[in-house]
Amino acid sequence: MNWGLLIAFIVVQLIVNNFVGPLFFSLIPGTSIFENIAFYLLASLIIAFVGALFSTPKGYRRDFYRHPAFHKTMLIYFSFFFIIDLAWLLISLW
Repeated sequence: MNWGLLIAFIVVQLIVNNFVGPLFFSLIPGTSIFENIAFYLLASLIIAFVGALFSTPKGYRRDFYRHPAFHKTMLIYFSFFFIIDLAWLLISLW
């Protein structure tokens, strides 16, 4: 696992949480907690996919979906990002 890339994607996640999330929620009035969780779940999934794709070696990117290391990295990134998103949601609701 590439720790520098993980930190870079944590910064991307914070940008999405701080700028894209409030913009999205201001466009849709009356969003519920489930819509917030769905947004954070989707954002974490997209960021984890891109992060795992960037951490895959160049020779394996053409058929990345066949390699178990890609799926393992994506699962680790996704769980890490979603835990951060849930903590972010709990802090914002406090």
